[in-house]
Amino acid sequence: MKWLAAIAFVIIVAPANAEVYVPKSHNSMGTVCVERIEDQGVANIYRVTLVISEGLQEVSFLGGMAVCVYLDPGTQRLALDWPKFDWNRTDHGSENSIHEKSPEISVSMKPSGMIAMEICSKRDKYKAPHWLLRYRGGKVSCDDES
Repeated sequence: MKWLAAIAFVIIVAPANAEVYVPKSHNSMGTVCVERIEDQGVANIYRVTLVISEGLQEVSFLGGMAVCVYLDPGTQRLALDWPKFDWNRTDHGSENSIHEKSPEISVSMKPSGMIAMEICSKRDKYKAPHWLLRYRGGKVSCDDES
């Protein structure tokens, strides 16, 4: 399924007159589109991974990326995972890093339905990056968070 997310990424950035790829199973699947807002800082280079239904699918983001993923109808669980930032380490993002996770969000996917979300960049009291997953255009957006 990771290739499907890669293809969807191409669709988002393709010119308006480009042919659009639609998977054969698209009519029975829902779509989740996620954008990681670019925050004009060094945090853009830190990888954040969208984990779908406890690791059944994963998509990694850098700042400024947007990806659409086709998912089966029903309840899907979405969360973010990222390497914990430690000012004393130089191997940020390595497989040996300690990882942090955002709160999990359950979404109800409908056939041919679409959900738009965004990844918000936040800082803790030590100025280390943290991320939250929010509905785009919902009651709480990235701009509303403090």
